[in-house]
Amino acid sequence: MMKARALLCTAAVWGLSACASLSRYTMTRDPLSPAEHAALGDTYLAQGERSAAIQQYEAAISQDKHHVQALVALGNVAYEAHDWKKARTYFRRALKAAPENAAVINNLAMVDVAEGKHLDQARRSLEKALPNAGPLTPYLSDTLAQIALREERN
Repeated sequence: MMKARALLCTAAVWGLSACASLSRYTMTRDPLSPAEHAALGDTYLAQGERSAAIQQYEAAISQDKHHVQALVALGNVAYEAHDWKKARTYFRRALKAAPENAAVINNLAMVDVAEGKHLDQARRSLEKALPNAGPLTPYLSDTLAQIALREERN
């Protein structure tokens, strides 16, 4: 009888400690949507909180790996830091998710201009996007002018 009680107590203690250790691994659902994370990232970025903004953009992408707004924002942050490789990677991912997006096409072309690479492809992509660029037309035109200047120098 004593042995049975000891075993029961040991099992109960082990069970409680196992439950306690499981509670550390409880998964919580993120209350924010990808769009909300991206909007919060924009707010942080506007306030100069670059690392907090990056965390929010990455949270958006962790929920939706094709979230164009977050991909473009991360590309822009990398571009501003002159991290052309990372900027190109984010803009290409955004372009894959939204192949007709004039802003994405323009931003990727800006990386090409900054690096002096792929200028022919950048020009063709911008020229193709220009007729449907709407309010982004001046930006695409400016990038085309920068490509022309860069080509003249080479």
